[in-house]
Amino acid sequence: MYPYGGVSVKGGHVALISLLPLIIIISITECLRIRHKIKKKLFLRKWYRIVGPLMIGLSLCTLFYETAKSCVGSLRPHFFAVCRPSIDLKNCTSKYTYITDYNCTEPENDLLIDSRKSFPSGHASISWYGMTFLIIYIHLRISRRWRFLRPLFALLQTVALCVATYIGVTRIQDNAHRPVDIIAGAVIGISFAVITVSQTSALFESDSTDRQSSTAKEDKRESLTLEYEP
Repeated sequence: MYPYGGVSVKGGHVALISLLPLIIIISITECLRIRHKIKKKLFLRKWYRIVGPLMIGLSLCTLFYETAKSCVGSLRPHFFAVCRPSIDLKNCTSKYTYITDYNCTEPENDLLIDSRKSFPSGHASISWYGMTFLIIYIHLRISRRWRFLRPLFALLQTVALCVATYIGVTRIQDNAHRPVDIIAGAVIGISFAVITVSQTSALFESDSTDRQSSTAKEDKRESLTLEYEP
């Protein structure tokens, strides 16, 4: 039986650590990449086309692992420390008897309910989703544009990898997960990040494509205005 180790990194903090730096980097990068007379409109358009799918992918990732947690119902390593089971030892005929019939003395609360949701790790899913998206974003949108800073970008990608790994390790140290839970959560997060990136066409568009698209739209609006001018 493992003791209850508390929560080193709370769920809200995981979302903040995984998403806030990513959104800030996306905002700064897309602003710097745009050099056009209508850059404000172009920036907002590009920003929504990247951050929108990012948040949708996060929602789907969360829905997936929460559904898996509820369906599997795997007990956390610290379950018995939270449950505090009442065990009847009268029927034990040997020291190797496996006890399956017990009642928790701890009243049904959020902590006890959560202790039945070990597999997969939500912390690992969210952290690896955000950090994987960040690593790919740096490669597609930053590293290719400012090549002379590639060593710095590689360092930033390594830091992102370390942050995701650290969050998973803390969950094992807190006796909240087993290694297999962390690995499964990481696979879920990475998978959803890769799928989201593959469906986000704005990440693969060049600046010239954006400018041509915006210019064409502006020209079309101007022609329509001239055509219907009384």
